[in-house]
Amino acid sequence: MSKYKSELSFDELIDYEMSINDSMDEESLKEYLNHDSDIKAILKEISIDLIKVSPAKENHLKDNKTQQAYNKQSDFSPILLSSTFEIIDGHHRYRASKFQKKDMILAYVIQY
Repeated sequence: MSKYKSELSFDELIDYEMSINDSMDEESLKEYLNHDSDIKAILKEISIDLIKVSPAKENHLKDNKTQQAYNKQSDFSPILLSSTFEIIDGHHRYRASKFQKKDMILAYVIQY
């Protein structure tokens, strides 16, 4: 886990997300986080069984070429989870980890 910072401030979290996801909308992410500069994200290794996918995202790009490309990768950047372990960003990485039958996944977990 040393390849990634163990904790991200609000601004670092926004920068991290913008650097790994070119389709992420910065304003939407800030709104989701309530523009709360006290929020931080802690790097954790999470059991894949604890992670929740919102019903609206259940079939989000499940069988497309992007997902197939992720399924072939072995090393992923951490996904982003809410404090209740719901995926904010990283659906493809999560599905690829499940496809590869991994037990654990690296995630930044939002702390309020």
